[in-house]
Amino acid sequence: MKVYSGKGEAVVLLHGFLANKNYWIKLIPQLGDQTVIVLDLLGFGNAPKPKTSQYTYSSHIEHIQTQLKNLKIKSPFILAGHSMGAVIAARFAIQNPNNIKQLILFNPPIYSSTSQALGVLNDTSILYRAILNSKLRFVIWPILRKVAPISKHTRQSREMTLQNVILKAEFIQDLHKLNIPTKLVVGIHDRPVYLANLTHVSLPKNIALHTVDAGHHAPRQKPRVTASFFTN
Repeated sequence: MKVYSGKGEAVVLLHGFLANKNYWIKLIPQLGDQTVIVLDLLGFGNAPKPKTSQYTYSSHIEHIQTQLKNLKIKSPFILAGHSMGAVIAARFAIQNPNNIKQLILFNPPIYSSTSQALGVLNDTSILYRAILNSKLRFVIWPILRKVAPISKHTRQSREMTLQNVILKAEFIQDLHKLNIPTKLVVGIHDRPVYLANLTHVSLPKNIALHTVDAGHHAPRQKPRVTASFFTN
């Protein structure tokens, strides 16, 4: 974890799958004097990587709660997440509504079912398929871990988080359980299935849907635009 101290209210940022706290490096300077806390999710970056963990929603949320308690972060704070971090942030907010002033969800994987999620992932690029579910992953990841800091996660943290968070495809149901002000930000150049699935969903009044001219990585591609969502 890392804290960028400022005079403003606290903002907690959760990175996505196969990333770490450094994902937000371009956004942080755009957030002015806010106190920004970036966390490595359980099993990723420099966070603990317990071999006994199943890397479920509960595992990740417990890790976040421990980190925030250690930092003595005052509530309520703004919670934002990208991709997998967005779906974990939503579940965290459901379980801890009094701790969250505002929830901002960037580019979450919006799947209607596990089968749809598997279908989309299996229809992605050859490289992505190779690192996720081909036998080559047993060769690729040990090499990446030696040359790329982003690859500090373990096979268990990567594959169990994929299985027990992303492929659960529970984000749409979670949207209807949220009762705090929420901004849902989707890139128009992200996977088409995300916006397509939202056309069949009637969002609660506390959730505002925003589309941005970006792909899956809006916080890195458009940091100024991303920062604008942190203002009231």
